[in-house]
Amino acid sequence: MGLLDDLKNQANDQRAREAREKERWEQLERTYQDEIHPRMAEVYQYLNELVKHLNYLQPETRAHYPLLPQGNLCTLFQSDYKITIDSTRQTRNITLTCKAELAEPECFSLEGKKKVLRQREILDSFKLRHDRKEYKDNNYELLGADFKLEGPMNISIYFVGDVETSSVNLFMSNFEQPGVVKHVLKARHLNREFLDKLGSYLLRKDDQFLNLDISDDHKQTIRQMLEQEQLRREQEIAEMEQKSREEQDADRSARRFMGFFNKEK
Repeated sequence: MGLLDDLKNQANDQRAREAREKERWEQLERTYQDEIHPRMAEVYQYLNELVKHLNYLQPETRAHYPLLPQGNLCTLFQSDYKITIDSTRQTRNITLTCKAELAEPECFSLEGKKKVLRQREILDSFKLRHDRKEYKDNNYELLGADFKLEGPMNISIYFVGDVETSSVNLFMSNFEQPGVVKHVLKARHLNREFLDKLGSYLLRKDDQFLNLDISDDHKQTIRQMLEQEQLRREQEIAEMEQKSREEQDADRSARRFMGFFNKEK
């Protein structure tokens, strides 16, 4: 077989693969439009109406988060609901956001380096705006800190349509725990019962709405994500402690140098 024949065969194989991939993707797009898009449209219609009512009525919705020392709960108040959509004809992304605010700043003090670093890590993981005044000894060792929680905290719920898997990824950020939690939903999940439970969940009236018939694989994925998040937090704490030790070593070295320099003078 000559060079041109070999290249021709490779080109034909490539065209065949591209044609199969195009056909596969077109089928996935049809499935998404027929099965997923109508449910995404229902989700948007429901949430859009819900947001309008909530912003008009402004009900008092209390959200409790472990933002205080020793994991004690702090009460925040939800408000300012907003919803956006990427397209009404080919909906792939729906985003609902709101804010959780403190009635007034929450102040407390902590003693001990580990407690301060742990509390700082928790507040940073929720991205809650706060002020912190740290106290150090003569060796620049962290002794304690005064905290002032101010807020607000941003809360987000995202519905992201996935054409490849014919499913919808539900991402929830800062709703009950820091970071993003992902749930994989099929078309059968996105019904009126689900939306009513989601509305109750959003208003902190029902914490069981996600007890769906999610597959074991998806449950395992969620568990792995939570474990990875915990490992990430532990690693951040270790890095903060290492950085603190390095800063202290640098300060001690600088003081020794200055002491030696002054002695020589």
